Amino acid sequence: MLQVHIAKAQHYTTEELRRLIVWEGDELLTEYLAEGRGIIVVGGHNGTWWCCPGAMAVRGHKVSVVVNRDLFPPMREYLDEIVRGSGIRIIHTGKGALTEIREVLGRGEILYLNVDVSVRHERSTLIPFLGAGLPMDAAPALLALRQKSLLLWSSCWHDSDGRPKVRLKKDPPCGRDTELGNRSAILNHWARRLEDDVREFPHQWWPLSFVALEAGQERSLITTLPEGS
Repeated sequence: MLQVHIAKAQHYTTEELRRLIVWEGDELLTEYLAEGRGIIVVGGHNGTWWCCPGAMAVRGHKVSVVVNRDLFPPMREYLDEIVRGSGIRIIHTGKGALTEIREVLGRGEILYLNVDVSVRHERSTLIPFLGAGLPMDAAPALLALRQKSLLLWSSCWHDSDGRPKVRLKKDPPCGRDTELGNRSAILNHWARRLEDDVREFPHQWWPLSFVALEAGQERSLITTLPEGS
């Protein structure tokens, strides 16, 4: 049924989406945007996760989504097509992406990031997760540290009637002298957030169907970062 809801979601009108999507914590967007600072909304591949940036866009917010440039080319073209005219902007990773991201946050807009299974093992960190190890890309954590933006965690799922639901929660501040003072702390925090989502909706976490978790303790495969980062 989740696959059916995913197929249907791209055909709803803006007004239908406004009525269909159920929000929890959307007042946080209003609160944070009123501060005039950029917001980084972070989530995993849960349910139809695209409903989160979509839901923000249909409410008139300017949203940019970071997408891996190494996607299969037809998939990249498909994503570019489905967001056309939606108010959502796609930023492909790679050359120039960081400049675009800084511009988005500098304008006080919303940046959406997915964080769970890394597709680039050469730059991943193995984080303890559900009794195994989850290889996570450190780039989103480093981005959050350097940009010092406001952070929200997004959980997405579908109920038995097919209604997409989006829940936003405040994340603690990150940076020096905070509990999320380095990339490892941030990745572990996000992994705990994702664990909570997977335990609540285990059948709606996409990577469980095709990604093997790894045994062992946390290890870093990144060798180019300064000690303590």
